[in-house]
Amino acid sequence: MYCSQCGQQMPNNAAVCPSCGAPQGNTKFCSNCGTRIAANAVACPNCGARLEVTRAAAAAAPVSQMPPIIINNTSSSNNTNTNNNNLNNANGGGSIYQNQNYGGYARGPVKQLRTNRGLLKMILLSLITLGIYGLWVMYTITEDVNTIATPYDRKTTMNFLLLAFVFSWLTLGIAPLVWYHRISNRIGNELLRRGIPYKFGAGTFWGWGILGVIIIIGPLVYCHKMMKSMNLLCADYNVRG
Repeated sequence: MYCSQCGQQMPNNAAVCPSCGAPQGNTKFCSNCGTRIAANAVACPNCGARLEVTRAAAAAAPVSQMPPIIINNTSSSNNTNTNNNNLNNANGGGSIYQNQNYGGYARGPVKQLRTNRGLLKMILLSLITLGIYGLWVMYTITEDVNTIATPYDRKTTMNFLLLAFVFSWLTLGIAPLVWYHRISNRIGNELLRRGIPYKFGAGTFWGWGILGVIIIIGPLVYCHKMMKSMNLLCADYNVRG
């Protein structure tokens, strides 16, 4: 720290400046940039540098000046998120989630998502359950996409069961085309945002899911790609949130 009187550097716990003999009161200087700050501050308000704090100073510091407790990279308020994001950026740290404009720290996983979806498994169990398992798989994909992507793109994909039993026949089959286009696009964007090297998107739906009908197996290829994309996203979410 620096002397509040002469500005000379001195030991952090010194009660008297060794250079000018001035007693140290309730102020000190940032060891990184030299800005004058409160004695019980834990971070410099100018450069964001973390400061060494004695137990006595920490005990005397008001709650608003103490660093927030982060659990699973999640803080208790949006203001706390922003403050911590600024501190990380000032120190040259922070993950891709902290440095991008996604509201500061990435949210931790609220639950563990399924990563074992498979095309053959869905086909076999759908035959055994008369199609119920297939509907359930698509329902879980909808819910997982919303869990993973909504905190960042602020969008919500319609529940698949609502689409299948209500809007599909009301729109004469148009709603499912729009739904698959949008959810494929969301999955592709989230793969790209998270840096997962797997290509998937709305073009995959129109190429394999629609035009692929010509070669019969096209829709199956699309389903396989969708489930693999979701397995990759869910595995990444389970670790990083």
